[in-house]
Amino acid sequence: MTLTVKDLRDAEPRDKQYKLTDRDGLYVLVHPNGGKYFRYDYRFGGKRKTLALGTFPETSLRQARDALHEAKQQVKSGIDPALSRRIEKAGLTKNTFEAIAVEFLGQHEHEWSETHYVRVKRMLEADVIPWLGNRPVSALTAPEVLEVLRRIEKRGALESAARTKQIIGQVLRYAIATGRAERDVAADLRGALKAPTHGSFAAIAEDPEKLGKLLRDIDNYKGSFVLRMTLAMQPFVFARPGNLVSMMWDDIDLNERLWALDATKMKMRRPHIIPLCSQAIDILEEIRPLTGSSPYVFASEYGTGNKHICRESPGAALRRMGYLGIQTMHGFRATGMSLLRKAQFPKDMIDRQLSHAKNNTKDPYDRWTQYPERQVMMQYWGDFLERIKKQ
Repeated sequence: MTLTVKDLRDAEPRDKQYKLTDRDGLYVLVHPNGGKYFRYDYRFGGKRKTLALGTFPETSLRQARDALHEAKQQVKSGIDPALSRRIEKAGLTKNTFEAIAVEFLGQHEHEWSETHYVRVKRMLEADVIPWLGNRPVSALTAPEVLEVLRRIEKRGALESAARTKQIIGQVLRYAIATGRAERDVAADLRGALKAPTHGSFAAIAEDPEKLGKLLRDIDNYKGSFVLRMTLAMQPFVFARPGNLVSMMWDDIDLNERLWALDATKMKMRRPHIIPLCSQAIDILEEIRPLTGSSPYVFASEYGTGNKHICRESPGAALRRMGYLGIQTMHGFRATGMSLLRKAQFPKDMIDRQLSHAKNNTKDPYDRWTQYPERQVMMQYWGDFLERIKKQ
């Protein structure tokens, strides 16, 4: 089918967005709000991508087709048109921090895991580029970079500040390698940041009364439903935050009441099985009508549902609830470890539940070690949390 201008003018919004297909891969998304968006799907570096080509009528059908032709030529030449358009659209010169950061991300997009790539990209876009994006890297100073990092520290996110400094340094070293900077000024900030307490995250470790109040506060959270469900799930599984937000329906067995993570998703690169207590199953059943069609349990409520919520969102929600310096998402792991030890569960079993086991075995059956005992422990834990929440 070949679209006409009349087709586009006559296209009426519906309850859900729909697609009008033009020739050569060009199509128009008609949104419920009446917006009409030119789009082109393509593959680059083995991944499917979508390129925005403007909105109708601000962009004419002829202009969209011309832009499509240019994008196809770029793909044939080994250029990612989305990356190229981002630099062009922003009017960036090639020596600004943002331009180099975009190049740096493009270089690593197919080397890093998707989770790590998205995390670094969001970190740069949220905390660095708004402040340093237009600055030529050759003119950047250490105090400018420190000012950016201090803003992150003021949120209480000391680990994030340290990680952001590392990423800025990597971008600047890329600029040095490509001849656009002479030195990494982030390296001059050694010792300037507040030191995060490695291995120790804010947690209500041994106070059931305060923990019960936190659980009630989570139940009463007034923000996003998906975010509330994410917060509610963490105390029952005490997973690493990155694993939790990227939980996939394909990894959940509701009949066997377990969550199976393969080695590629685990920090220690070992497969891991997490028994799910009845309370965790209830949360999954509650959210399934909303996100069951997405790959992700905690799917983003923006876009098509093919992405999970941001790793940092649950922690930010806890801070907004008044738990800055009191409880973090990672801190639920310390809470669980402390109170289960107090309940006389064996340390090695708790360590295995936390995927802290120090052995480096590659045996695929190792994930099942102590599994029946861990099922009992996690149901005890679920019942304990339910009880203190009601007190």
